[in-house]
Amino acid sequence: MIDTPATYSENKASLLSRGFAFAYAILAYGVGSVALFWFFFAAIGIIPYAQSAFKADNLFVALAVNTFLVLLFALQHTIMARESFKQK
Repeated sequence: MIDTPATYSENKASLLSRGFAFAYAILAYGVGSVALFWFFFAAIGIIPYAQSAFKADNLFVALAVNTFLVLLFALQHTIMARESFKQK
């Protein structure tokens, strides 16, 4: 097989997709860094643990919310573990 040089439009699309990937990587790195530093500063008492206005005054409400969040997490990962999802 003979390798043909890439055309201008292919290089442009490749450069554009690489640019978006780089921008996403920078954004993800920034979000992760902020979350990590927030955790460190909250652990030593400089900033609050959460910005939520939700207060669970009794144990039942707190357990219900935590159970819902764990089930939501399990549902997402169950869907993503399916073969049909992985093929997309």
